[in-house]
Amino acid sequence: MKSLFMNQSLAKKQIVILLLVGLLPMIIVSLLAEEVAKKELARQSYSQIESIRTIKAASVKRYFDTLTEQLLNLAEMRETANAMDAFSRSFVTMGDSDGVDSPEKLAQIKSELSSYYSNQFYAEY
Repeated sequence: MKSLFMNQSLAKKQIVILLLVGLLPMIIVSLLAEEVAKKELARQSYSQIESIRTIKAASVKRYFDTLTEQLLNLAEMRETANAMDAFSRSFVTMGDSDGVDSPEKLAQIKSELSSYYSNQFYAEY
């Protein structure tokens, strides 16, 4: 290999040496730039993911805050208290006034309900 280089003309030797002197730093700089770019792109991606996480967390928090406010408002309404009282009284007397006085009647009602869901409701939805 050494003899091959020594047998070349001075112009060819200079071209090879100048190419090596020019290309070697360029290759090194390119490799370093690629590594820096990879690291920066990864950092930027993680930063964007963290931003999305923060935005989503704030959105979920707002949603639960809204639900809490709605529940508090509903609980403070007088109509809610009246309805709860009426539901309690109705629950106690429900079996007496709903027309179900025997197990056969209850089985018939269940059968009709099942038929409705199987035929009419299922066909429409």
